Amino acid sequence: MKKSILRVFVVIVLPLALIAGINYGIDPDYLLNRHYIKPLAKELLSGKMVEGPINVNSRMLKKVWMQNMKTPEILILGSSRTLGLSQVTYPGKSFFNASVTNCSISDMYGFIGVCIEKGNFPLEVIICADQWLLGNRFVGQNQFDLRAEIAIADNAIDGKSRNRIKMKQEYFKEKLIQLFSVKYMLRALKIRGKSGLFQVADTVVTGKMMFFPDGSRGLPAEMENRTVEAVRKRAISYFYLSNDEKFVNIEAEKVEQMDRLLGYLKKKNCHVWLYIPPYHPRTWSLLQASDQHAGVFKTDEAYKRLAEKYGFSVVGASNPEVLSLTENDFYDGVHLKSKSLNRYFLKN
Repeated sequence: MKKSILRVFVVIVLPLALIAGINYGIDPDYLLNRHYIKPLAKELLSGKMVEGPINVNSRMLKKVWMQNMKTPEILILGSSRTLGLSQVTYPGKSFFNASVTNCSISDMYGFIGVCIEKGNFPLEVIICADQWLLGNRFVGQNQFDLRAEIAIADNAIDGKSRNRIKMKQEYFKEKLIQLFSVKYMLRALKIRGKSGLFQVADTVVTGKMMFFPDGSRGLPAEMENRTVEAVRKRAISYFYLSNDEKFVNIEAEKVEQMDRLLGYLKKKNCHVWLYIPPYHPRTWSLLQASDQHAGVFKTDEAYKRLAEKYGFSVVGASNPEVLSLTENDFYDGVHLKSKSLNRYFLKN
């Protein structure tokens, strides 16, 4: 009996404890350890800048940030494709960029849930209308960090609330998976000592990812200044490696979810700008030649119909040529350089 217990301990318990210890201790993407949230939010609210890891999940940070600030006149809801959009595009107006990496429509509900809690809404909302949001391949899970706010928004927008207990169970399930993930452990060991730490800064550090007081993100200069050839390689790799665009038809359920969000914002007298982000010219040409990606070419019109229904505005387009963009405007297959993104919004 003792030998059996010892065997279970050595074969199962000890390895799991080791994996969990490494994942929680190193936590390269800040998925498990959240002690940094409130201190950083306080510094950002005071006007400081923060440098840190590039792909950090900033949902919890931006939630706390928004909860403790005056509701801005301009609110950005979107993915990493709008994280570079800054207040310079809206001079004289209060502005907050609530974009987060891998943003889902549910994430957008969550940040609107913060506005509902506060009882105040922005005058204008810019929504990053990513093409994959209307497909069936993109799966966003990190929105569980906003589960309480999503439930509040669901109740206000749809008249019904998601099961909070179920969402909490799903949240803890996700955290347990991350805690005992071998893949996450290997990543932790690979970049141990290389992952950036959050640090408060008074000036811009060009070699670091930075969060600015307006919620926008600055990338290391080496990313923004890649050669055209290097960016082209990334644009081609994106097409072959990403599954998000591999859908043939748009999903009615996703369209309805976005429709309900827009309808609610209309009732709250918010004017919405749907921003359709462009693809790198090389990525776009590869998408055009693929039957597996046919759904991407239906999203622009779907978003335009939604905007027209509520008298909202549409800017941007999936096709970079329509926007007079070249390879020089991108740093990979789907992201505009910050200067190109802000220049476009200043013009439009």
